[in-house]
Amino acid sequence: MNKSKLIFSVTLIFTFALISFAQSVPNLKGTWTEYRPNGTKVTSYKVKIFQINGVTTISIAGSRVTAVIRGNKITWRNSTASGTILNGGNRINWADKSFWTKDTPKPKPKPKTTSTRTQPRPTSTPKRTTMPRRATTPTRTIKPQRTISLEQQCFNMVQGRVAWTKNGSKRWADANVRKLCAGTKNPNALIACFNSQINQNKNWQTAMNYCKGNRSNKTNTGTVSNRKIVDLTGTWLVYFKNGKVGTIPMEITQDGQIFTFDTGIGNRKDKGTVLNNSIYHKGKKIGDIAEDGRLIRLNEGVIWVKQ
Repeated sequence: MNKSKLIFSVTLIFTFALISFAQSVPNLKGTWTEYRPNGTKVTSYKVKIFQINGVTTISIAGSRVTAVIRGNKITWRNSTASGTILNGGNRINWADKSFWTKDTPKPKPKPKTTSTRTQPRPTSTPKRTTMPRRATTPTRTIKPQRTISLEQQCFNMVQGRVAWTKNGSKRWADANVRKLCAGTKNPNALIACFNSQINQNKNWQTAMNYCKGNRSNKTNTGTVSNRKIVDLTGTWLVYFKNGKVGTIPMEITQDGQIFTFDTGIGNRKDKGTVLNNSIYHKGKKIGDIAEDGRLIRLNEGVIWVKQ
């Protein structure tokens, strides 16, 4: 076999392998319901999974993470969370014994058909009749949608997701989570403070007591007292790992330690926390600030550059 035929054969085999791998990724796109390890259904929020151009993104409790799928195994990027995909992509069993089930979409209503029968033309002009006055339809009062309290948001962000000891369990007693989140006005800042203390080998009670005062968007987390908070307000360009630049600039606004940024999903926005020279999301460090606040290196290899 000459060299050109050998190269052609290897290329063909590699192409078939890529096609087989792409077809093996299950379709998880849709809305999901979460169940805790004891079987209790979570009703305070829904999980949404997006799959665009081979990238799987999970939106949960107001935050977003990227997932990696290999066969029937799914893991969260930059996290130890992992699970198994079952029932043809309609159920995910997680390592902490919780599980998600895919919601069945409601069938679309069939369009009403209108009759096209031609009415016969009257032979004489009919008498004009007075139509009865239509009864006034009472105005329907629209009830406001129920919003999740900050304490409940904090609870959902901590239980099963934040370890209460360094590299330890993420399963809390519910009473302890509610004690940590009681009265919080800023769950992101509270969790960032708690994680910072745990990473310094503090026990959870000491960390909780230390962070109890960090309730407002403008309060410091303790570790940044007497330091100037980096201002991230402005327009940013996103540079991906492959060197490509995002086509749509990202806008960031900031209030104290809390900054708001585009999620990349429609017009949705999300919030993070500035702590020293790092940024946190849902209490987890996701990147480092450099160049006097004009560059951010995310853990996943993406870079934000301020314009």
